[in-house]
Amino acid sequence: MSASWLRDEDPRLLTGGGRFLDDIDVPGGVWAAFVRSPHAHAEIGKIDAAGARNTPGVIAVLTGADYRADGMGFLPCQDSCTRRDRTAMRAPEHPALPHDRARFVGEPVAMVVAETQQAARDAAEAISIDWSVLPSVVAVGEGPGLHSGFDDNEAFYAMVGDPENLQAAFDGAAHVVEQTLCDQRVTANTMEPRGYVGDYDKGTGRFTLRGGVHSPHTLCCQLAEHVFRLPSDRFRVVTGDVGGSFGMRGAVYPEIALVLWAARRLGRPVKWVATRSEALLADDQGRDIFSEAALALDREELSRFAGRSDRQSRRLARREGPRSPLNALNLMSGVYRFPAKQVSVRGCFTNTNPVSPYRGAGGPEAGLIVERLIDKAARQTGLDPVELRRRNLIRPQDMPYDTGRGRTYDSGDFAVVMDKAAELADVAGFTERRAQSAANGCLRGLGICNAIEQTARPGIECAVLEIDKDGNAVVRVDTASQGQGHETIWRRMVCDRLGLSPESVRIVDGDSDALPGGGGTFNSRSAVSGGWLSWVPSRRLSNGARCRGRYAGSRCDRYCL
Repeated sequence: MSASWLRDEDPRLLTGGGRFLDDIDVPGGVWAAFVRSPHAHAEIGKIDAAGARNTPGVIAVLTGADYRADGMGFLPCQDSCTRRDRTAMRAPEHPALPHDRARFVGEPVAMVVAETQQAARDAAEAISIDWSVLPSVVAVGEGPGLHSGFDDNEAFYAMVGDPENLQAAFDGAAHVVEQTLCDQRVTANTMEPRGYVGDYDKGTGRFTLRGGVHSPHTLCCQLAEHVFRLPSDRFRVVTGDVGGSFGMRGAVYPEIALVLWAARRLGRPVKWVATRSEALLADDQGRDIFSEAALALDREELSRFAGRSDRQSRRLARREGPRSPLNALNLMSGVYRFPAKQVSVRGCFTNTNPVSPYRGAGGPEAGLIVERLIDKAARQTGLDPVELRRRNLIRPQDMPYDTGRGRTYDSGDFAVVMDKAAELADVAGFTERRAQSAANGCLRGLGICNAIEQTARPGIECAVLEIDKDGNAVVRVDTASQGQGHETIWRRMVCDRLGLSPESVRIVDGDSDALPGGGGTFNSRSAVSGGWLSWVPSRRLSNGARCRGRYAGSRCDRYCL
């Protein structure tokens, strides 16, 4: 590739040329605001909306009864797993607007549509609801079943390992360390709050959603199949510029379905943007895994680990899947050799806010459990924590290395990486620095973590490269940038291969109508999938390949994957 470039997006984004959601002014559009549950668990009684309907500018007040009367479907769970008896995991019905019961603080229970944003918010505050507060479940394994037809709250369970070998390793261990951890909840708190514009064209029967999402084509299919029960070609999703995500925008949120539903009912585009306070309640959160784990070290110079994580538990709401906990289970070995290991994970329904995959989606959780155990073992045995890790790292001669969960490391020299990091961090001089800090009345610590991630998950992807008779190129990809600089990356790949100037290459992404399909942006996969697919057509064209089919002989050369 050529010399490094400045980001192509920056002049546009830094001088007010961006197309974020609040830059979109849809003609005839109206605003939505939501009434949200102040209770973790409560029955929804009478909804008094008289004051809201009398607020100037209010067009409609919509409730769960309206949503149900229109025959609307439920928000889908995006992953699947099994339970202890190997039956399918539990996935309760989750309407975008419930009519009977709220199950977490911040769940939307009524929707106001008005001519202005302020009128919608004022009217929402004028709505009163008769609540019947119910006991709430906030800890895993507590209470009776929260959802109809379920006698308990365990949604899924998975376990891998060899219990017999593990028990033998613990019985013969020289040292055993145990720990209980809470990987606390976090929120993304993105620079641009979450929001959407929903539009419906009565003439064509098509919906258009604008707003930050990860996977436009996937969302079209989910809305079509689960929520509206219509063909997927009736939906278009356009992301525009997006001010950050970190995984938070990957869920099928209630507000997505509701702005589209309201747009169809009212015959006008409907826009909603969260306030910063509202986002803290309404955005899916991350982490929130409780774990009980143990590590055994053998008597042969403490050079063999045996580990177990018996109770890795995740608190769930209604529409969550097990992706992050299962990723944590898959990555629990880290970069270490575990001749004996057993890991189990379960998800339990609670009256807490939904949790989605967030920044690593299980990898950081697994790393916290394993690395904290090793540090605790180093303190107990008196060994240097770097040396204890070195003794147990997967070695180059062990490659390919099967982690025991269907994951194989094909290469890597983890000892070289760790030693280089220790050199750069001047671990050898840490004792002196700690003493200096202590003399100044301060504490100084040394944190060590050998991180490994499971990224670029395989999936469907699509890219199209078009070159017109004047030598200008258009690259269409399904990835949706959320600030990562995709535009620069894709343009650079094409320009380097075809010898084009940057000004002659236009990038189109985040629009489900631009391509026949695709996977989207998540799991650090964009450069591997969308980027590679941008490069392949340019390579084919640079090697003299021509398009075939109905594009042959037209004004453009076109290559599709």
